[in-house]
Amino acid sequence: MAPARRLAHLDWPAIEAWRARRFDFASHGASHVRLTWLADAPAAEELARSRETLCARLGEAAGRAVAYPFGASDARIERLAAAAGYELGFGGVRGRGNGSTLNVPRVPVYVWDLGSRPLGLRDDALGAAGRFVAHVANRCAVGTTVMQAARRLVG
Repeated sequence: MAPARRLAHLDWPAIEAWRARRFDFASHGASHVRLTWLADAPAAEELARSRETLCARLGEAAGRAVAYPFGASDARIERLAAAAGYELGFGGVRGRGNGSTLNVPRVPVYVWDLGSRPLGLRDDALGAAGRFVAHVANRCAVGTTVMQAARRLVG
């Protein structure tokens, strides 16, 4: 069995295509590493570098929010995000609902979403399934492998 390849994250052309559909994008960390596994300095660098890149590429508004990789955040990461200049932080698909503007639920958007509406915004069974799979994948931190398998089954 061949080793699983990482599923590509959204690239700049995909981001521009979604932006043309009136979707906004937030930081996801500079290298999509689970921030809660990093010490303060590297986590702060991930957040700052990503924010700087997005602001330079997409404008200042793109630096308002961070979508934590794998939906993983805690009070420490939320403090580091605020210190980096973020006003909003999006946690997991289901979120923790702690009342902080630096931890609200997010809608999953993936490279395989087709049409003008990502699965995460659909109100039907397919949307519920997409949100569930995204939640499980993020919690397990093996989302790339799971999503690749699902993509092969669907495609």
